Amino acid sequence: MGAWGECLPYHANRLTLNSALRDKWGQPTVTFDCGWKENEYAMRKDMKASAVEMLEAAGLKNVTGFDDVVNSAPGNCIHEMGTARMGRDPKTSVLNKWNQVHTSPNVFVTDGACMTSAACVNPSLTYMALTARACDHAVSELKKGNLSPPHLRTMNSFSPLSTQPESSDVPMMTRRAAIARAAMLLGVAISPSLLTGVLQAQPAAAAVGAAAKPVYLTAKQFEAVSAIADRILPPSETPGALDVGVPAFIDLMVGKFLGEEDRKVVVAGLAELEAASGAAHGRGFAQLTGAQQDALLVATAEAAKGKVRTFFHQIKELTVVGYFTSERVGKTVLHYDPVPGRYDGCIPLAEVGNVNWTK
Repeated sequence: MGAWGECLPYHANRLTLNSALRDKWGQPTVTFDCGWKENEYAMRKDMKASAVEMLEAAGLKNVTGFDDVVNSAPGNCIHEMGTARMGRDPKTSVLNKWNQVHTSPNVFVTDGACMTSAACVNPSLTYMALTARACDHAVSELKKGNLSPPHLRTMNSFSPLSTQPESSDVPMMTRRAAIARAAMLLGVAISPSLLTGVLQAQPAAAAVGAAAKPVYLTAKQFEAVSAIADRILPPSETPGALDVGVPAFIDLMVGKFLGEEDRKVVVAGLAELEAASGAAHGRGFAQLTGAQQDALLVATAEAAKGKVRTFFHQIKELTVVGYFTSERVGKTVLHYDPVPGRYDGCIPLAEVGNVNWTK
């Protein structure tokens, strides 16, 4: 007969990162410091005594209790929990009530890490419930534009959600990392007017490319849009937003394809950005340094939190969609094959150069 019981949560039971011992990828390894205390040892004695009592009550003879406490340790045979406890205070917990990392709101941890203790039953259904609950909250936050914290960045010099200082010593982030984070940045539903206009605006924008002049925006508005797009997706080892004509795309979208309300939001937002730039620095937004532009855009991102369809959401959406739907990006950043041959429904990404397929 075997017996299982709950290990109480103890602050002394923890894991830490060991920078002195790294894995084959150069990452710090994990060191567990975990052990049973007085309550668990008392419970083991009671389990052994109860097992003997039950077996003798059933009519068995010469029953001997057994407890191999010397060779037993936490985690040997049940689902141990913990390492990222849930709580209200970031100083004493890793996750909030939604299984969301306090210091990295875009990260959700929905396994047993949030539990500081557990019974001996299988916890899989609880994990599923936690995951469903966290996903529901994440979707709600994405729609509000709240899953774009200021300390995340999409590239080496600027994301509207970054705080890393501009420096020539900072290495260029690879476009692969920029793609992953820029896609996460979008975090809102794309408007119908944007979807309608993309196919028509992209060919026209591609034709003029970086040499574009505004058709619908004023020269000052176009300069600001170009500066914003360049800060969001600057050139790296592959083209930046300016290289693929994103400002021209935004100009056409604002002038011909956005709905009237969306258009008003973009125009008013550009005016507010210019006003803030003039008040803070006495110059237009496009004439500011990268660090000054970043500061204003971070403030704009902060003001947009908890709201929907703000200027920040609109300009971010237009920039990211304009970039990733451009033909040049489709052929040089994503995986493009004009004669794809047979269709394989599910293949390892490594077999196609570790890049996504152009849709």
